[in-house]
Amino acid sequence: MTTEVSFDMNEVLDEVRDFLPRLLEAGDSVASMLYNPAGHNFWPLFGDLVQGMDDLYRTMQTVLRRLREDGDHALLAVPVEQFVEDLARRFGELNRYMDDEAYSDAGDCIRFDLQPLFSQLAAILGEKEEIRRQRLQSNLAWLKERFPRAYAQLQHAERDRTRYILIPSRNGSMNVAVRTAEGKDVYFYSRYEPESEAARWVEAHAAELGSKSNIILYGFGLGYHAAELTRTYPDLNLHIYEPDLQLLLAAMETIDLKALLDRPQVKDFVVGKDKDHRDGLFYRFMKYAKGETATLSIPNYDKLDAEWKRAFVEDAKMAIQNYVSHENMYDKYGLEWTRNALYNMAYNITTPPITGLKGKLAGVPAVIVGAGPSLERDIETLRRLKRHALIIAAGSSIRALKHFGIDPHLIVSMDGGYANYAVFQNMEIQDIPLLYVPQVEYRVIDGTSRHLFHVFFNTDYITMYLMGLGADDPVFRSSHSVTGTAIQAAVWMGCSEVILAGQDLSYPVDQIYAEGSLYAEEHKRDVLSRAVLQVENVAGGYNRTTQSMLLTLRDIEEIIAMFPQTKFTNTSKHGAKINRTEWEDMESVLNRLGRTDVPERVMIDAMAEHLSLYPEERRQALTHRLFSLPSQLEEFERAIQHVRRNLAKLPELSRKKPDKCVNTMVSVEKDWGQAVQSIVFNTFFNVLLKREISHFDRELPEVAGETNLIRKADLFVEVVGRLARAIEEKIPLVRDMVRHAIERLESRIQINASGDGHHV
Repeated sequence: MTTEVSFDMNEVLDEVRDFLPRLLEAGDSVASMLYNPAGHNFWPLFGDLVQGMDDLYRTMQTVLRRLREDGDHALLAVPVEQFVEDLARRFGELNRYMDDEAYSDAGDCIRFDLQPLFSQLAAILGEKEEIRRQRLQSNLAWLKERFPRAYAQLQHAERDRTRYILIPSRNGSMNVAVRTAEGKDVYFYSRYEPESEAARWVEAHAAELGSKSNIILYGFGLGYHAAELTRTYPDLNLHIYEPDLQLLLAAMETIDLKALLDRPQVKDFVVGKDKDHRDGLFYRFMKYAKGETATLSIPNYDKLDAEWKRAFVEDAKMAIQNYVSHENMYDKYGLEWTRNALYNMAYNITTPPITGLKGKLAGVPAVIVGAGPSLERDIETLRRLKRHALIIAAGSSIRALKHFGIDPHLIVSMDGGYANYAVFQNMEIQDIPLLYVPQVEYRVIDGTSRHLFHVFFNTDYITMYLMGLGADDPVFRSSHSVTGTAIQAAVWMGCSEVILAGQDLSYPVDQIYAEGSLYAEEHKRDVLSRAVLQVENVAGGYNRTTQSMLLTLRDIEEIIAMFPQTKFTNTSKHGAKINRTEWEDMESVLNRLGRTDVPERVMIDAMAEHLSLYPEERRQALTHRLFSLPSQLEEFERAIQHVRRNLAKLPELSRKKPDKCVNTMVSVEKDWGQAVQSIVFNTFFNVLLKREISHFDRELPEVAGETNLIRKADLFVEVVGRLARAIEEKIPLVRDMVRHAIERLESRIQINASGDGHHV
């Protein structure tokens, strides 16, 4: 075996791995011969065995010295040191038995002491590096096919072998030792039997899991807990989140992911600390999961990163609340958003996008004004600050600003309900630029500002199709509040600093809005009656807040986190603390920005210089796209009617003509698939019937999995039929809105042709 003359750790360990099976085989032969009178070939075999053990002992002594110096393998030093000590002791015992000619005892020593010792060393050293690499590549290939999002997170990650070290437990099952930032080594599983530990953990949760249909499992580790869960509860749906990429890479060297996870009940597998991927797990879970859910965590993750686990739990709560809020918003505003997206096409085609302003206000600070009660305290300072910063009115704050006699440089509006129209009714804002999102209440931009321009939301699928949006179009992340949209607009335009004013995002001293805001006293009482939660304020105390306001705060914080290169300042004296902002008194901000000169017409002049309408060719194409919708709607309606006629036949066919029933179901599946993949369905009905479609998505696996033909036919009628009826009921409404949208665009084109349209 290798000596210290030339020493490569991995090569030496591979040599030992190759040598141990031969040594074990020789030990079995020699031990058997020791129980019987020794034949003429015994002593040569015994000599070879002794020489092999001596070579192994010397090699492992050398290995031990290097392990103590080598950070990549340092954790192996402890079990190797124990092996070297045990081998020396057992080898000495063997020699004494042989000297005393106690051959049976010598055979027992080899069989029951030395052979288990060699087997234990084989487990300690594990497999060859090449075998581990091949298994890792095989697991990556499977992940790419089954869970491509997880694969994308792992495909370029480098394995950290200094902090994540695979090391066997006493029973030979693989364990992993993780070195923390403080230099402490955490063994992830029992050093004796990881499988038993996982089994006890699952058993401890038996009462909790008995009535559940789903499990969200925080942590995968080396897969022992997931394996025990799928073995004990094979019908439970499993959604796995592994925050530690390195831990998973280590696991992929030692286990077969496909063998463990390639089953229908494993619904999702998300890895890494990317928030979008984590939120995707929550969203998909909420969209498709049925029944009750248990959330479990592998215990040792607390030792590795307890703070991250707490963040996961909080994010889960927030994501679930966001999802529920999202569905409720679609229930409440889906019809209005659809109408607005269609009606505002008249302005989308005839006004410029924000595109040309990208980076054009570099060096100009922006103040985004909300209608919180702290605005009143800073209003005079804000009036003076207008000469030194771009003032952006976020939605309804325009009424408070106008009340105090301040015209902002820019208004941003996005809300799609009637309440937003009420805010802008009878407002003198014709000469103030207005940036809108197409879901905005269409009457807000009808004849209001002469300086209109627009951006798009990444969730506005209607406008995405109608405008044919691509990579070069200004598509913003949709936000809970207009403040989030205004922040993105300010950053798009290159503003060097974003200052938040009147953004209390809570209800300090039981106030909800600044003076001049358009809200009745009963609205205030209603809001305060729901303000049963608390949020930390900028002074270190707590303000009352509602669930929806808390979601808005978190949403704004996430949008701020998208722009780490931009300085964000919060000036609210009594509002909620906003993460990733620095608090500063507005008077101090004024003093700091006193040398910056921002002209009164800065926004109007920038728009005139840098903004332009879409090219004529694109405007014609967009007009044609809108004008072609009526014929597409007719074709879609015919397809839905055909599906419903075939659905009506299924119950009787399933009972009298099973073969024809099967063929009809195949036809329904084909026709339905074409219908729901159509432009009309994905453009309009994903908005108008979001809750119904979510319910359909949750029920569909039951339809697909049903094997009893009669029951399957009934499920077809119930599940597909319910959504088909809902679609058919909405089609006349969509048809009327499309017709009116076309009329509005034709009228708008005529107005522009006559020269009476709004200015750019």
